[in-house]
Amino acid sequence: MNDFNKKAIRGGNSLTSWEANATSKIVFQILNDHSNGTVHSVFNNSFNLIFGERMIHIGSVENGVAPFGIGMEHMNAQLLTRQIKGNLPVQWDAFNKQLIIGNKHLLSLNQVVRTNHLLSEQSFNTTSIQRNLDWIISKLRHESWQTGLAQTVEEKEYIIDYLLSRKITDANQSLFRKFDELDCVVKNCYGPDVQNVFDYWIGRGLGLTPSGDDLLTGICASLSVLQGTSNRFHLQLRGYVTQYGLQRTTQVGYEYLYYAAQHKYHSHLIQFCSALLTEQESSLSAVLEEMRAIGHTSGTDTIIGVLLGMKIGLVD
Repeated sequence: MNDFNKKAIRGGNSLTSWEANATSKIVFQILNDHSNGTVHSVFNNSFNLIFGERMIHIGSVENGVAPFGIGMEHMNAQLLTRQIKGNLPVQWDAFNKQLIIGNKHLLSLNQVVRTNHLLSEQSFNTTSIQRNLDWIISKLRHESWQTGLAQTVEEKEYIIDYLLSRKITDANQSLFRKFDELDCVVKNCYGPDVQNVFDYWIGRGLGLTPSGDDLLTGICASLSVLQGTSNRFHLQLRGYVTQYGLQRTTQVGYEYLYYAAQHKYHSHLIQFCSALLTEQESSLSAVLEEMRAIGHTSGTDTIIGVLLGMKIGLVD
């Protein structure tokens, strides 16, 4: 019998029972701190809950797991989402390890795989990484990747030129300068004001996670792999996001930046960064496509952030 056909009786009411497949360890911390929440937002195939100040994303495990996410089998995630509306009350039943949504649905976390989203420093071969970066940049140039960071074909070429360390021209001077400012912040060199740099990028662009947020998340992921906790960029971002984040970006964008500043990322991004360190092009190609499938432009914008972070981190 499918999960969505199972019924449970609670207080004289019939509830539909569902099973989650995977859950970030962070989710249990959130639920232990706050047992009552609400449905924050609903999309085509997923939805978000809010408990206290923290968000929980529920969607298809095939699409990966957010650092604050719960993953269900794809069909069940779709079916449950269609029955969810915004502002419904949600209660955490700690004893039975289940979420009670709108007094109509029980989502059990009893059988979940608990996922770890911490990305730490790893050993790497600079030559292998550079070869992989060049291969991805070539695909970015020759394929129709949708990115919110570039509004025209020319702007996309400017980004590629920067990633390839090509000479600056008058036409792309403004964009290159903004990337250079990020470079300075990462390297902690004398130059731009950190708050002004984050003001420019955070919340920049459209969508649930603006393109500037995705770029910064990608940079953070690269630095987590290359430098671990020894870099100051994450600390600076964490301070900024804590103080200004909700004023600058969306709630969803804020959540991803909040966790990125703590070296915690979406499962697809972790897999992508790990694949960058390997010498198997087939493995890299598969996770690259998974990344590109995230959102309308979020996946590509995050990939560009990873490329930029690697460019900066490998030179440092």
